[in-house]
Amino acid sequence: MQQIGMEKTKRDFHSTKYYVNAVKKETVRTDHPQQRESGQWTSEYRDGLIGTVLKNEDIPYIVLCEQVTKKGVDNYIIDGIQRITTIFNYRVGAFKLGNKVEEPLIEYQVNRLDENGKPVRDEEGNLVHDTVVCDIRGKGYRDLPEELREIFDEYQLMEVKHLNCSDNQIGYHLRRYNHAKKMGASQNGITYLDKKIAMQVKNITATHPFFKDLGNFKPAERNNDTLNRVVLESIMATYFLCDWKSPLKDICTYLNEHMEEDMIIDFKMELDSISEVMTDCVSEMFNSKNSFLWFVTYHKFCKTGLSSSRFIEFMETFQTALHKKKWNGTSFDEMNQVSTKKKSCIVEKLQLLEEFMYEFIGIRQEECEEMDFLDFVRENVKKDTTQEDIDFYCDMLEDLTLEVNDHTKLLDKSNRVSLIALIAYACENDIDLDKWLIDYFEAHNTYIKNQKKNYLKMVTDLEKAVRHRYGGQNF
Repeated sequence: MQQIGMEKTKRDFHSTKYYVNAVKKETVRTDHPQQRESGQWTSEYRDGLIGTVLKNEDIPYIVLCEQVTKKGVDNYIIDGIQRITTIFNYRVGAFKLGNKVEEPLIEYQVNRLDENGKPVRDEEGNLVHDTVVCDIRGKGYRDLPEELREIFDEYQLMEVKHLNCSDNQIGYHLRRYNHAKKMGASQNGITYLDKKIAMQVKNITATHPFFKDLGNFKPAERNNDTLNRVVLESIMATYFLCDWKSPLKDICTYLNEHMEEDMIIDFKMELDSISEVMTDCVSEMFNSKNSFLWFVTYHKFCKTGLSSSRFIEFMETFQTALHKKKWNGTSFDEMNQVSTKKKSCIVEKLQLLEEFMYEFIGIRQEECEEMDFLDFVRENVKKDTTQEDIDFYCDMLEDLTLEVNDHTKLLDKSNRVSLIALIAYACENDIDLDKWLIDYFEAHNTYIKNQKKNYLKMVTDLEKAVRHRYGGQNF
């Protein structure tokens, strides 16, 4: 029991160099029997802390318990042992930073020196400074420049020390400081997402009837960012399956750079339409594990122009029979026994669902693609385009791309609609694409996922080339 009037805690700041020496001398101890062992962190967390120190950013304070015994005074770390032991191990050369450390380029200031090694001054006697950039990847403490070693050694950590603690009080504080639950994988992954995208995603999961009332999600999943993960995985697999990432933080980082406004708008519209026809049986199928598979498949279904209720019928049939139907020697049930987000597994499941869906609705996949081409060209190039025209444009595209790199992303299946429309535009305006297309493919290796925007971008580039008499020749 703490006596009234006695000082309970003391706050102070100490440098990393102080803690390194204190741990070495054991004036600060890391071996309290109730404390978990050090070395619990992955190399990613470990490297992240060292990067934080070198960039002089803040980290949580360190908590010690002072225990007075007949043999003297012991100071035990009860919160922050992973931080202190990581700093200690880096300082003594136990490890070097890996190549995945975040924000690895660090700027620092040095005095400019003359040929004699003396600081240079300007005409007014002021020191002249230079900014230096150091890439800390792969570097141990001794590999750092002197300036960064000084920054590391002098970094100040706040310390809170509980004074004159008994064994029971130390146990109490250990439990108290570890009550807070660590961020889950989904919660941690969302921290990598652009703020604007995060707000859009969370608005959907917080307000849309599907996530509020319809999906088969556990109460805890509604509070730990699992629903946000479902949305992000759905968008990633719908538009960027070729670049699929398993860790959510990698998905977030990728979408920050590649996701477009229309993608999340379309996702919400599709969410609206499927919610209107949802049944109890199908609602159960939308769980945290498989929802993104169904959303991707529904996105493909929407291109058929059929009523959403037809897709619900497919899902009900899948639930009662198709889930155990063999496909290339295996079934969805057998695939689903393996809980993995590896790209190969995701692609295989989506291919099964896609083939079963097209078979159920009685439409060939190729027919849907043809409808996409026809509708897009009619909307953006020529209203009276026929299927014969589309077939001609497809053949022409095959001929025009014979000399381009087969591995270019511009030939992705998801980019063919805008390419076919460009062929149609060139034919309508009597423009020869032979030389322009080859040069365009050499100058570009990516495309805009929104096919209308990509089509307009290519048309603009083509028109510019025509105006400047591309290569000295008229098209």
